[in-house]
Amino acid sequence: MPRTTIVPTVILSALAAGAGLAHAEPRVVNDPAELKFRLAEARTENDKGITARYRVKADGLVVGTIARNDRINLTWRAGGKALTTIECKIDGRGDQAPFHCDGEQELDAFGDLTAELTYVVDADDTVIPLSTHALEVGRFWTWYERNGKRLHFARYQLIPLDLLGSAIAYQGDDHRGRVFEIYTWASYANGKTTELTGLRCAVDGERVVDGRLSAVYDTAVEAADWRDPKDNQRVPQVGRLVLSTTSLQWGTAADLDRGYEDMHHAGDLVLLGDHPGAWSCDLRAKGTVVRTFMFKVGADGRVAPHPEQRAGLELPGSEAMVDVIVPETAPDPYVDPAATKATGFWGQAWRAPDTGARLAPTFSRPGFETAPPKGAKGGSAAKPAKPAKPAKGRKSK
Repeated sequence: MPRTTIVPTVILSALAAGAGLAHAEPRVVNDPAELKFRLAEARTENDKGITARYRVKADGLVVGTIARNDRINLTWRAGGKALTTIECKIDGRGDQAPFHCDGEQELDAFGDLTAELTYVVDADDTVIPLSTHALEVGRFWTWYERNGKRLHFARYQLIPLDLLGSAIAYQGDDHRGRVFEIYTWASYANGKTTELTGLRCAVDGERVVDGRLSAVYDTAVEAADWRDPKDNQRVPQVGRLVLSTTSLQWGTAADLDRGYEDMHHAGDLVLLGDHPGAWSCDLRAKGTVVRTFMFKVGADGRVAPHPEQRAGLELPGSEAMVDVIVPETAPDPYVDPAATKATGFWGQAWRAPDTGARLAPTFSRPGFETAPPKGAKGGSAAKPAKPAKPAKGRKSK
């Protein structure tokens, strides 16, 4: 079974310094099996009606040298203004510990928001920036009745459609032995996912594998929109997608164990190391291309690090980012090319200069968040951050 933990990983290195420990600069590891933000509904009801707000949540795993009372903070901003700062609980100390961010403040800001993660070293209160995430919060609506009138209250959820342009190849080992998987995300609605049937790969234009596929969907975000009792509830979703096939494996013939050797000799297993070069793999659903993954493989039989990684995107050693293209034949009901062009991996700006333009879909399918019902009110739109004032200087003569 694929990994199902849904928490972000933050690597914190440490160097001995005198009698104490000094933290080296920490980094967020963008493992799709780990990273997640979410909003939890906070609803109140009285004689005047129903109001819903939200609380911000996130989870993670800190690894490195973790001292007692060190902490992680999550600051939620709108237009540059901090709306709330959450002190995240670190559960343990040593070389790794999970953390959980559970905001108590009830918010109604929607639109473009920013989440900032920072690490605080308790020994000297040093604040170390971890990562910044540009996220979009949408409003969704539910009906109710008061005094014979049908009214609506707003509900809030993240719209992380930039994730459709993010993907990694996992090439490691677990209790099953050697594992090669591709992790990415997809949009869908009302729990209706696509039955995926195969992965067809070519190397430098020559087909080398056409294998059966195991696919697991894991919902990351879902909203609920129910505007009229005569209509069915609409539930837009974005989910993590884990893809694996027994027909394809990382490594070379020289480092296979006996079981994989037998499969390889029988022709039931293609090794990445047998075909170094430029790979292009079509994810298929009964003859339709749903996604195309592109990556380079070295002579060692591993996916080469992506330019984003060389520019600073942190991933575990067993993972490499791969390009993912969403074609017009994809069944996704919601596609936002502007989001994919700007960011990936939960709202992080692309680091390499051409990544966003290369991964952005050539088409758009809006509708994850639709217009408010007539007369509905709710929430505070996030205003853009004010530009910094220019520094005052002497006037030239």
